[in-house]
Amino acid sequence: MNTNTIDKIFGRVNINLLVFIGISIFVTLIFFTTPVTESNQGFDYDGRIYGVMAGEKSFEQELAYIAPWRYRVLTPFLASQLPLDVLDNFRVLAVGSNILSLFVLFLVLQQIGFSRGFAILGIFLYGGVFWTLKFSFYSPAYIDYLTQLILLLIIYLTLRRSFLLLIPVFILAALQKESLAAFSLFSAVYFLRERSARGWVASFAYILLLFAVSFGTLLLIRYLIDVDGLSSQTGAVLWEFRKLRDLETWLVLLQSIFSGLGFIPILLILHYRPWLELLRQRWEWIIYAVISLLFVFGGSDKGRLFLYFLPLAVILVLHSIRALKEFQPETRFRAWIIMFLLAHLYIGRYITPFGTFSQYLARMVPEHSDGEFKPYLITNLILGLALFVFTVQYMIGEWHFKFFAGFTKRNDLPVNTKN
Repeated sequence: MNTNTIDKIFGRVNINLLVFIGISIFVTLIFFTTPVTESNQGFDYDGRIYGVMAGEKSFEQELAYIAPWRYRVLTPFLASQLPLDVLDNFRVLAVGSNILSLFVLFLVLQQIGFSRGFAILGIFLYGGVFWTLKFSFYSPAYIDYLTQLILLLIIYLTLRRSFLLLIPVFILAALQKESLAAFSLFSAVYFLRERSARGWVASFAYILLLFAVSFGTLLLIRYLIDVDGLSSQTGAVLWEFRKLRDLETWLVLLQSIFSGLGFIPILLILHYRPWLELLRQRWEWIIYAVISLLFVFGGSDKGRLFLYFLPLAVILVLHSIRALKEFQPETRFRAWIIMFLLAHLYIGRYITPFGTFSQYLARMVPEHSDGEFKPYLITNLILGLALFVFTVQYMIGEWHFKFFAGFTKRNDLPVNTKN
């Protein structure tokens, strides 16, 4: 190993260490500025179940046996092993999981080919959504933060072709939440597309092993763990789809998109040729998109359920942002991206007061707001439209639309090609 190689390795380690420290400071700041919910002594609704599973004595102990929550044993087990009060144990797990999640996301984005600057931008886009950091500290007994960490690890190890390491990760995924097993299909499709010269037999043998581990662990958990009654998750999903016949459901879904993705969708529909090209070339991401968007209908809290899709949404929107950057000089791009991030953090409730519980429901969980979300939906639509118009005018400079590209310059000639 020559001197230049050693210098590159140490340089990369130092930069990654600085990024990790920066992420830790960012997450800690959000932690200390986010109040814990007063609902059910800080455990919130579903969190009561996980709390009892972790040893909390202030609720009915029968809650610990309700399916499907009873099967999600990993986070409650880890919380039960820490020395603090049960709720504080969950808060510690939330801080650690969020720091690691953002760092793994940074590695994912670099693995895809984004520059460090764009990877850091991706951290703010992901972390600026309410449900990633803010909610995990507001309702720390929910388990989404560890679910997201495992999901990001699945993505990273898949892109790194670390297929053997995926096996234990999918075992942990089955212990964490049943929905994560479905993403073994994403890994399997990627493996097929990137298969080596070993041929089809070895490829299919590994895929069968991956599926056997992912879904076999789920079946084993259900065999070993006793529950009080069985809920029909299939029936719940069908009910969510049936509700799409009502206009009110579509309005709730629209507000949930703002809640679950912030202003990311604005850029996805404004300039979409770059991410369409990614999906055309890397069709495993289409599989990922289908799986994650179907999970939005796995329950009533649509904004929170967009968490599965969020990592891909960040990847896609960074392709759009990188293309928009090429249309304008660096200083103009920086001014625009600061404005966009401020709007994104605003809708995620990071730079404004948290508000009352009813305001929280109306903004973030419109399904439970008794229709009070509509003024906030109108506000979000107005802000989104303003951001759309500002981006076209400021970053593109002309209202030229191409069917397979979105809004773009007539000649598509970039001004700035640096990342």
